[in-house]
Amino acid sequence: MISKAAKKHIDWMWKTFGDPSNVLHLAYVVRPVPPLLRGTASAHQCVVEAVKAARAGDHDLALSWLKAGQAHNSAAQREIHSSGSDAIRYVVSKYGKSV
Repeated sequence: MISKAAKKHIDWMWKTFGDPSNVLHLAYVVRPVPPLLRGTASAHQCVVEAVKAARAGDHDLALSWLKAGQAHNSAAQREIHSSGSDAIRYVVSKYGKSV
């Protein structure tokens, strides 16, 4: 089951547009091989990418995109990671129709 905290962090990402606030987040490694960096993706775009990855069946990549959207908040990343597949199902069911 997805935690309330993970839902809160994901919902925040969905509403957050604009470039990452810290230049170090541009180099956040979403996937090491083949290399995929967060780049200028907003937190919102990270959720969009997570939905796309989940639809393609790549749940590891979907979870990585969700964690990338919280690159500034390690506690939020842990909450999302702990929720795992429940977090992925949550973003697809709540935001999938908008992607």
